[in-house]
Amino acid sequence: MHDRKIVGVEYDTKIWSEKELNLLKRRIEELSPNIIGMSTRSPLEDFAKKIVPSLRIASPDALLVAGGYGPTFNPEGFLNFGFDAVIRGDGEEALLDLANAVDSESSWQNYPNICSIFDGKILCNPLRPQIKDISSYPVAAHGDAYFSYIDNDFLYRNCDPRGMAYVEQSVTGSYSTFISRGCTGKCTYCSGGYWSSIYDASSSRSYKCRKRNLDDVLNELQGIDLSRFGYINFVDECFPLTKDEAYYFFQEYRKRINLPFNMYLNYEKTLSDPKLYQLILDSGLDSTAVGIQTGSELFAKKYYRRSGRNSIYRDFIWLLFNTFVTSKIQFIQGNCYEQDDEFMQTLEFIKQLPFDPIDPLRNAFNVTRLKIFPGAPIRNLAPNVVLNPMPANEWWRRSLLME
Repeated sequence: MHDRKIVGVEYDTKIWSEKELNLLKRRIEELSPNIIGMSTRSPLEDFAKKIVPSLRIASPDALLVAGGYGPTFNPEGFLNFGFDAVIRGDGEEALLDLANAVDSESSWQNYPNICSIFDGKILCNPLRPQIKDISSYPVAAHGDAYFSYIDNDFLYRNCDPRGMAYVEQSVTGSYSTFISRGCTGKCTYCSGGYWSSIYDASSSRSYKCRKRNLDDVLNELQGIDLSRFGYINFVDECFPLTKDEAYYFFQEYRKRINLPFNMYLNYEKTLSDPKLYQLILDSGLDSTAVGIQTGSELFAKKYYRRSGRNSIYRDFIWLLFNTFVTSKIQFIQGNCYEQDDEFMQTLEFIKQLPFDPIDPLRNAFNVTRLKIFPGAPIRNLAPNVVLNPMPANEWWRRSLLME
């Protein structure tokens, strides 16, 4: 729930229109691809399942491949949706293997990281070790030559229609990039911190967090079209920089890029170093998010394996508020193990947070209903979240009280 409205995957619950689906099919027919890849996550499984028949119609002979968090932890489900292959874990090398095999018209089912159906059975191959130096991968492509974007019944030739000079919008588009891959957390409701577990099962080397060369990131951003992109969205799952790296990066960012941006920060590091925070502000920090999940520290530690302190969350949110940085404050509700007294601790904590009656979304609440996906460790830690979940109307009642 966001701003007292129910939304899906933090955005909306509106599926595509028939016109949008036809635009997609026509675009695929024009491209006539040999491989169609879909990167997705568990919350979007239903969308992935529903779109497969249209992909088949648009390109009957193309190899349909799924990858990302959702397919990695539930390859059987995505293969049963109609995908020919699922890539688990990092996909760069595996996708290249697939492309080379398709080009040479040779078999692809035995390559590492690939799952497929073979002789009526699910075949999942071991994972190759992760490459530590992710700067060895090329910079992601962007722009008209590589992307189409379908929204509100129109197809745009760009990765973000707001970033096109000929589209009348009050804001320029956002450009997404990252400094690191991975997450150092171990939150039980999330698969991010457990990505390495699938590599452990294959006895393959993996890394909790891998950082790009910072100058590579800055050079990438210097190369974007500033007439189209005026906002940078860093999609890192955590704040990956050491103190020295942070000072270097933001000093250079301010000199060489100087665009407003969104980024997760480390709460303790930020509060303990006012000079660094001022530098980040001066570099263009515009918005961030604060993952609290519950106002009960004991509940958070027992069920979510989170050791954050409410005093740190509170002070950090006030710092953001007083410096006019928009913050998305994240809570989880709908956990059937949360008792009334623990929920009351959340309400009491919320009372300590700032509020702007003129602009309530300056520090907007996102209250997510707990839904357990494949690979989430909370399945074993607290099985009733799956077997006997909190009813939707109780989640809704508590969420309204929080808002």
